[in-house]
Amino acid sequence: MNHKGTVQLETDRLILRKFQLEDAEPMFDNCWSELDVWKWTSYDEMSCVADLVEKNGLFTDWWLSLNDQANRYNWAIVLQSTSQPVGRIFVIELSEENAELEITYEIGKNGGVKV
Repeated sequence: MNHKGTVQLETDRLILRKFQLEDAEPMFDNCWSELDVWKWTSYDEMSCVADLVEKNGLFTDWWLSLNDQANRYNWAIVLQSTSQPVGRIFVIELSEENAELEITYEIGKNGGVKV
């Protein structure tokens, strides 16, 4: 495989980019605060932004630095209209031997749009 890593991609409506430290609060508000999003993951229960770091190890220096690896794929899904992250797309399993990967996503019910 010729890895490219988490390179930025854009459409008319979305930006897929590397996570930044300041994404923690909007990601919690727009996505991970919803039980229906994280109950399907291996995360511990999250009731506040601090739980992203303290219980699940997300948004730590180490977690953010992983996105600099060429074989790491972890995109923030950002709305062009608000510049707010509303979810993520990431590779959870990568097989070099079979040239296969498994992709998953997490996104808030309303795609970050408060109703």
